[in-house]
Amino acid sequence: MGLFSQENMIKCGKCSTEFDLGKNKGGCPLCGFGRSSVKVKPIKEEKKIIIEKKDGDFSYLNIPPEIRVKSGKVLADDETETWGSWLMFNDLFAVKFLSRVLAWKMENDNSDYVELNSLIDECKKTITKNGLSALKGFPNDVKKDAAVGRLVYHFLATATKMGLFEVKAKRKNSKDVWKEYWEDIEVRITKEGLEFARLRNQIFDEGKKEQVLTQEEKNWLVNYLKHIDKQGYREYSILKEVYNFLKKGNNGNSD
Repeated sequence: MGLFSQENMIKCGKCSTEFDLGKNKGGCPLCGFGRSSVKVKPIKEEKKIIIEKKDGDFSYLNIPPEIRVKSGKVLADDETETWGSWLMFNDLFAVKFLSRVLAWKMENDNSDYVELNSLIDECKKTITKNGLSALKGFPNDVKKDAAVGRLVYHFLATATKMGLFEVKAKRKNSKDVWKEYWEDIEVRITKEGLEFARLRNQIFDEGKKEQVLTQEEKNWLVNYLKHIDKQGYREYSILKEVYNFLKKGNNGNSD
């Protein structure tokens, strides 16, 4: 369409016919130009991390207290002996988050175990309150079962194999705990999981926005992965092999 020539009058950009826009809102009455409206997709608002903690305020993102917990057990299988956690090393912010919420739940509830359903409900509230959906590894939408399910079956289950959590079914004769309903699964943090939870984190503790592990977290993870490598969880071995492969000049995408 052209520019206004007088009040409510415009010139068609195709046939140059002048017409009253107020009477012909659908487009040019002669050639029909402009009648096919273009649907403009609304601009999605950028998700922002909104962690705001004041001195004395309680938050599940705070460093949890020292609680009495048992040492974890590595659950090795064919997958962990081959791939570890599929090179999930850089995605452990979600595991860090789960470990903190779980430790605080155990402390506040004064319980050795927490019902998985209760844990996830608290996680969803904390994710929403602090805008954590903007972070990699966190559910984009806590109302979607698939997104929340990934938090459980990918991150919580993987960290359980690493020995950072321990899960059990309420039914003693359950053959596979992960096939139970969440209200029938109980979870607790281990000594190792609590150690990881208590390390300072750039986003949760320092208010930074970049999702990068602190040097303290990196050192702890490397040492821990070395330790469990001997128990059949070969994340460290795989990472080392990939590093040496790239160091020799191989292309990580094509080779």
